[in-house]
Amino acid sequence: MAIADNGRIYIGGYEEFGYYLRDETGRLVYHSLSISLDRELFHNDEIWRIIPRGNGAYFQSFSSIFLYDGDILTRVELPGNVVLLMQAGDRLLVHVVSSGLHELVDDRLIPLEGKEMLAGDEIKMALPISDGRLLIGAARTGLYIYDDHSFIPFEIPGAELIRQSGINNGIISGGNLVIGTIVNGVFIMDAEGNLQNHLHAGNALQNNTVLSLSGDDSGNIWIGLDKGIDCIVKRENLDYYLDREDDLGTIFDAAIYSGSLWLGTNLGLFRMQTSGYGGFERPQMIRGSQGQVWDLALQDGELLVGHTNGTYQIVDGRMAEITDINGGFDLEPVLVQGEKILVQGTYSNLCKYSLQEGGWRFSGILRGLMEPLVQLESDLQGNLWAAHLHRNVFRISTDPGLDSVSRILVLGTGDGFPSDRNLRLARVGNRVVFPTGTGIYTYDDLNDTVIPYSQLNDALGSFSLSTRIIPGRSDMYWFIRDQAIGLFRINDRE
Repeated sequence: MAIADNGRIYIGGYEEFGYYLRDETGRLVYHSLSISLDRELFHNDEIWRIIPRGNGAYFQSFSSIFLYDGDILTRVELPGNVVLLMQAGDRLLVHVVSSGLHELVDDRLIPLEGKEMLAGDEIKMALPISDGRLLIGAARTGLYIYDDHSFIPFEIPGAELIRQSGINNGIISGGNLVIGTIVNGVFIMDAEGNLQNHLHAGNALQNNTVLSLSGDDSGNIWIGLDKGIDCIVKRENLDYYLDREDDLGTIFDAAIYSGSLWLGTNLGLFRMQTSGYGGFERPQMIRGSQGQVWDLALQDGELLVGHTNGTYQIVDGRMAEITDINGGFDLEPVLVQGEKILVQGTYSNLCKYSLQEGGWRFSGILRGLMEPLVQLESDLQGNLWAAHLHRNVFRISTDPGLDSVSRILVLGTGDGFPSDRNLRLARVGNRVVFPTGTGIYTYDDLNDTVIPYSQLNDALGSFSLSTRIIPGRSDMYWFIRDQAIGLFRINDRE
């Protein structure tokens, strides 16, 4: 099927092709073109490619090409069977089996210079690139540059992988070269041939066999697969990875460290190393990390791992134990008498860590509190705010040396929260806030109560119903609600 600029919808199939056009009532009416043919000319034949052109269109099967000029249907004389009719800018090209590449001009097929080189292959793709040249994709021998005289191998780092994958089609989308393959999904390259992305059944697609590609006006790429239809949605600075085999489990935290993407899940710690095209390779579990990972924290050039078995530091790609206190939740940096200290909630205690030679080291427990605290934030008054694993929020005051807890204020439904279950917190600007799923709340110091943060709720719209807030860079924050994620810039000084 192909839709022309004049509104005609051209279709083709087994022993039939034509077009739909709306009548004066707006109803689509089918007009058969193949009905005018001698049935022997189209017996047991099938249309595989339609390209609108001018007031009409070309219809291509493996044994025939028909030109409809808007009035008359003409059969193009062919020297043999053809592979696929390809549009390369304003040019129409087709590979004739055992003969090579030809150009279709009106109803004449013109052999191209140097065509013999790939006569024994099948050219599946022809894309216009710089200086009038064409990027050619041959099913068995791979990628070439054609300059109207000869075929020159396109020597790029990913060329051999693409060749082995079986080139089947290609388009240009947003200045990128997009190549669909038989056994390995879609390759996306920039104009110079640098691999930008590789999407396949292991990370994104439903299937590895790409039967067709098409771009839309929004820059999205539609992929017709041997199993289903996928769409690559254009999003700047966003990569998308699928865990189809459920190898990772449930992801609880992530961090980019030492050139890799690290994932903390309920199964353990996984590492996705950088691939040659700027994305990440398949995840690999870190040896000895089996079990629940709660937290990944980047602190002073180190990656710290909060695990059900304790807290660890990543050293040369492996986990080195810092403490065996179970259940390493959130790590919060605080200043104590001018020194940066990390405070961490666990299954039982609040732990402290100090920066020593060789990295962060366990330095003790805050006496006076034993609760499972999953999130920590500090405010401008020096208080620690903590979310309990199951219920309530704690405001914790400590002695000046951060050795013991001096006062605890427990806040729940009686203090303004809509519920005291599964409460979470975050620091937005200089204010500690509480995303509850029914609105963002904050603490009113003057009246010692929790109140809706009306100014922020109004600005967020539906994202005021977020259940989690994750700080980004500078004044940017990710808000997560049911079935949606939003990125907002928030400056509490304005």
